[in-house]
Amino acid sequence: MIHPPFWLTNDEWDEIREDEYDLLRLEFMDALKHEEEKLAVPTALLPANQPLSAIMQRAWDMGTIWFNLALETPLETNRIFYYHIQPRLAAAHGQDPKFREIMQCY
Repeated sequence: MIHPPFWLTNDEWDEIREDEYDLLRLEFMDALKHEEEKLAVPTALLPANQPLSAIMQRAWDMGTIWFNLALETPLETNRIFYYHIQPRLAAAHGQDPKFREIMQCY
């Protein structure tokens, strides 16, 4: 999966603070979009008919950056899960009475 680079804040991946990272990510994404516009490659020639910046934005919106980092570093999977993945899931399903019961397994 393609996602924004985790090293933008110069922190180790397990020390990333999302609010600080997001500011730098937005700056990076603006620069990437600007470079894509200068290249003017027809969308039909791009992977998935989308520019890289759109694919990276969707990966950020979906939270796949955290999932991929967890897969790359199995020893820290719990930390990534509890700080980055579970809060996203809780936002959508936190009111479901089964949510806490299911999440305990992880």
